[in-house]
Amino acid sequence: GASGSVHLVVRREDRENNSNCIDGADGTAVAARSKKKYALKKVIPNTELEASMLKVEIEVMAASRHPNIVRCFATFRHEGAFWISMEHMSGGCLTDVLDFLQKKKLCLTEPHIALILRECLKGLQHMHLHRRLHRDIKSDNVLLCGASGRIKLADFGFVAQLTEERKKRNTIVGTPYWMAPELIRGCEYDHKVDVWSLGILAIECADWEPPHINEAPMQAMMLITTRPPPKPR
Repeated sequence: GASGSVHLVVRREDRENNSNCIDGADGTAVAARSKKKYALKKVIPNTELEASMLKVEIEVMAASRHPNIVRCFATFRHEGAFWISMEHMSGGCLTDVLDFLQKKKLCLTEPHIALILRECLKGLQHMHLHRRLHRDIKSDNVLLCGASGRIKLADFGFVAQLTEERKKRNTIVGTPYWMAPELIRGCEYDHKVDVWSLGILAIECADWEPPHINEAPMQAMMLITTRPPPKPR
């Protein structure tokens, strides 16, 4: 497994019927306990490409020891699925906070937004210094610790490793509404795509949702590449 020596035993019924289960785009996370509470992420890759991307995610999380990046402790495979034990973030994701505020017709204040962005920037700075790109910055991947209030980046399924020989990439990945224009166009890109996505996250924090969210993904991508950078409403 990945670095770490945590041994977890989770009963099948706990994995399948856990009330603290969260379904994500690439897997399911549940809360698990040994002597300490962990998040246990289950992912079933459908292709070799997905398995390869998952291995990258595991390696990045295991290697990224930073206060603003969710820690990965151990991994194992069972019945075709990858199980990844991660730091448990009891406050959930930022998306849940924004959804709650939207229902109450409340908004985050500028100091709150500044705090969120500052903490995300710390995590991104660490990744960029190690020549890694996140490429999927959005509220779903910003997690909160309820006890300490710590804000951390998670979900590195789209992470890219930059080498000295290849300081730019040209693969198209990410979530459309947060994607930078050069990512959509398939042009070469670097760490600036994460900065763009962080800017979209700032707008999401102010407006509850990112620009063009009511458009179909393909339409949104066309608007992102043909219009000036968006501003908060």
